[in-house]
Amino acid sequence: MKFKNLKIVTLVFIFVMLNGCSFYRTDYVKSKGGNIESFGRETILPQYTPPRNCKVLFKHWNQRFVVYDLNIKKEIKELTGGNYFGYSFNVKSDYYTVGDSYTNGFSIVECDGEKIKEIYRLKDQRWQAIFPLATDGKNTFFIVGYYKPAPGHKINERYRIISKWDYKNRRLIEYQYTKGAICHGAIIGRFLYYTSYDFGKEQYKIYRLDITGVKNKPQLIGKFERLLGLYNINNKLYIWNDKEFFCFSKPTEKIYFKQAFDVIYTGNNNILVFYTDSFARIAADLIDVKSRIVKKTFTNVVAVNFEEDQVVVYGDGYIEKF
Repeated sequence: MKFKNLKIVTLVFIFVMLNGCSFYRTDYVKSKGGNIESFGRETILPQYTPPRNCKVLFKHWNQRFVVYDLNIKKEIKELTGGNYFGYSFNVKSDYYTVGDSYTNGFSIVECDGEKIKEIYRLKDQRWQAIFPLATDGKNTFFIVGYYKPAPGHKINERYRIISKWDYKNRRLIEYQYTKGAICHGAIIGRFLYYTSYDFGKEQYKIYRLDITGVKNKPQLIGKFERLLGLYNINNKLYIWNDKEFFCFSKPTEKIYFKQAFDVIYTGNNNILVFYTDSFARIAADLIDVKSRIVKKTFTNVVAVNFEEDQVVVYGDGYIEKF
């Protein structure tokens, strides 16, 4: 994948998360062979059975599922269907959300390495969207966006709200006092930490929410001009602030990035920092958060997957586990 395409996808993702689905203009949809009446059509998920010794993986930087051949150690196919895009958590999870950039049709899906299975479809397929927010393996939260038609053939965002996934009853439960331009989240104990963007003051606000009750009100605990991610590392809140990564309670002890388009926490005090190298290839540094030392660098990365107690990096020509 070329850097230009990566940059476009990254910008589109940021635009979606900050501005909702306002890019769904009627003239744009028609230019792609659709129309405003097509909104609400379910997303066409890729239907594909991988050959023997292959795995279905999620390539989060281009928001697509791909097939990886374990023998030759290469990506052999990008799974397509309609014009779906997927969204993932920044920690271990088999859950993803998918939607179609022309028709909406959002749902929660699960990928077990072989099949992509829909487990929940939003009730309002036309005017709702859903994105991953935070999970700790027991509690899983999503951002649910609500939209409405607007003058000039646009679709404006009404609001976003935090919803918890009810595993037993397979439904979403809304936390009624969490409306806002929600972007990032992390769970620590019984608290969900999340960000909401204040467009008027052009800053991110960090809130803490006691998740034991859906009527609990969030508390404001911090403000930042730039913020791209929240993380739970050893029960402490960490911030990814563009080119800086640090503990919220110790902001002077920072890890500095020359460049990074994504950061995921892999456990055991390690983060994977993704960037494009000088050859426009996807690369990642494995960094120890405590020592701030780069332990290993991966190049030509295809995908990263959590498998049992290990993190597996699938590269072009190699597979590494740690």
